[in-house]
Amino acid sequence: MGVQKISANLVTQGSYRFYVASMPSNVLAKTCFVVNRFEDPYLGFQRRLEEDRAKSIADYIDKSEGSIPTAIILSAQPDAELKYSSRNKTISFYEDLHAFLIIDGQHRVYGFTMSKSSIRVPVVIYEGLSREQETELFIDINTLQKPVSQSLLLDVKSFLKTETEAERQCSQIFEGFFKSTGSILKGKLSRAETSTGKISRRVFNHAVEPLLGSLGDLTSAQAYSVINDYLTCLQAVFSEIDNSAPTLVTKPIGFQAALMAFPAVLQITLLKHNHVSKEAWHDSLDVLQHSFPKSRLRRPGSSYKGLGDVLINCVNQVSLRANLIADN
Repeated sequence: MGVQKISANLVTQGSYRFYVASMPSNVLAKTCFVVNRFEDPYLGFQRRLEEDRAKSIADYIDKSEGSIPTAIILSAQPDAELKYSSRNKTISFYEDLHAFLIIDGQHRVYGFTMSKSSIRVPVVIYEGLSREQETELFIDINTLQKPVSQSLLLDVKSFLKTETEAERQCSQIFEGFFKSTGSILKGKLSRAETSTGKISRRVFNHAVEPLLGSLGDLTSAQAYSVINDYLTCLQAVFSEIDNSAPTLVTKPIGFQAALMAFPAVLQITLLKHNHVSKEAWHDSLDVLQHSFPKSRLRRPGSSYKGLGDVLINCVNQVSLRANLIADN
């Protein structure tokens, strides 16, 4: 067990005293620990570690030249025997497994333990905290800090070309809806942030990605056209049911419910027409005029899954009756 010495700046905020420094990730990995609620229900406050998440961090360190600039937040423990030299502006501590309790950044540190490489990592090391203060600090960090929105991350990944294949396809379809003059969602999408009443990129991807298998070998432009025709026809049928009701399919809940029902309607349409077109979509969806509850257009509810189930049931029940009559 050796002694480590690193450069550090002392910062005092109210009653709190901490040091800002950078530490080699391999040292960080050998001197930090967590106490989670599962191991210690009385003193623990961290979440259970996710190995896959940590492994992705390790792979990122080993395989790329990227950086991880966010600081690991630590609390020095008695085993560290932390000492500060104001003259040299350094801290020294024992390289002990229980030297520092991780308050924020446990998956990054876990990733460092799995990595073959070592990088310097910014750290903030608190000194003299009680377990109650450590817990309060953990709560403050995880409630007062606003995370980057998933929609923004997806937009940035599209720009950097670091998407998965499914994300790439969804992005291309999204661009079709975002830019095309004939898009039923024109002006109804939010590219990188959450906007009230608009469909975010996160919601869009969540609804479209399960459909990629149903769309087969279609190009992204063709997939956009098929989905746009479907949504346009569905809204046209809704308007025939109640022409004074709000446009449902351009709202997040209506959009998600409509795409949840897409595979069922597609199957019926292909069985009846062996192809998809606006006319074929409208023919399959026209049954909703006799089965879809009119009240749902004005009060769709708060669950897109509930609304989607209503759509699927209405289409399937009427089509089933029609098939039974044809068979007889």
